[in-house]
Amino acid sequence: GFAVAYQEIAEKERENVRELVLGDAATPFDLAAGPLVRAKLLRLGKEEHVFIFTMHHIISDGASTEVMIREIVTLYESGRKGTAAILPPLNIQYKDYAAWQNKVLAGEGINVHHRYWMSRFSDGIPTLNIPSDFARPAVKTYGGDRIILKLGRTYRDDLQTIGHSNGASLFMVLLACVKALLYRYSNQADIVVGTPVAGRDHVELEGQIGFFVNLLALRTKIEEDERFSGLLQKIRQHTLDAYEHQAYPFDKLVSELVTGREKGRSPVFDVRVELNHIEDRETFSDLYIQPYEQELFISHFDLTFNFVVYEGSLSVYLVYATDLFRRETAQAIISD
Repeated sequence: GFAVAYQEIAEKERENVRELVLGDAATPFDLAAGPLVRAKLLRLGKEEHVFIFTMHHIISDGASTEVMIREIVTLYESGRKGTAAILPPLNIQYKDYAAWQNKVLAGEGINVHHRYWMSRFSDGIPTLNIPSDFARPAVKTYGGDRIILKLGRTYRDDLQTIGHSNGASLFMVLLACVKALLYRYSNQADIVVGTPVAGRDHVELEGQIGFFVNLLALRTKIEEDERFSGLLQKIRQHTLDAYEHQAYPFDKLVSELVTGREKGRSPVFDVRVELNHIEDRETFSDLYIQPYEQELFISHFDLTFNFVVYEGSLSVYLVYATDLFRRETAQAIISD
């Protein structure tokens, strides 16, 4: 469990709420001593509050947030009604999953996955150099900013139509679009981007709070004058193959492929692409809730293209490294 620190905010201090939120988000965790979760409740008025809940990524992922919100709603509603809260029991603990994964990695079955990833990078890792406004620093600062572009429902429908005619998913079409964009900007044909996979392949993991995400390094060699349909078919096959071999942890791949780590770059790839479908969340019966828009953007990569489908409409959130790009440059990239 965890304790919630309660803090009442005087009227004259309301403008400091943003600093309190950003300060909590930026405060590091002590991995040795813990805890790795902290919460604060700021009272802005009699019926207005800000709830700050911060978890270290080592114990949670995106799906964990959805699990946590569902359980908080259940606990709140039970407390309001004075009834006992009934949460679904956990059949296994995260430590059980960790022990199982270690057993899998020590077995012979992992060798087929290892051979696949080694074959994909048998000739080394290509370095992507996108023209930037500033020289790459010797050490990453992880400073970032974000630009949002709303593409709309029609745009999503058109992309899905292209996908259906080529036997490809929406994510594969978006990935092909990003790779074509990177090819044009960098004038490089051999491109690696990363994408996350949930890693919750077993039903017992669906209700777990923990870190299950793995990263896949998707490499494509683009041919000169290649048609988009040809590129899409190539990406479709590479993506399906990567999904089939997703059990191999990305950190092990890094340790085997990367020597002499360059601190100004991320290992293996510098661009990340992901697609998220946002569903309507469970809500409280007597509370109106909305996300608190914070402005602390950390850029682990040069560029992160986060495509989001919500209520049928497609948007893209581009997080870019401010070490490398001015805002107008990132705006040109995302609008291209």
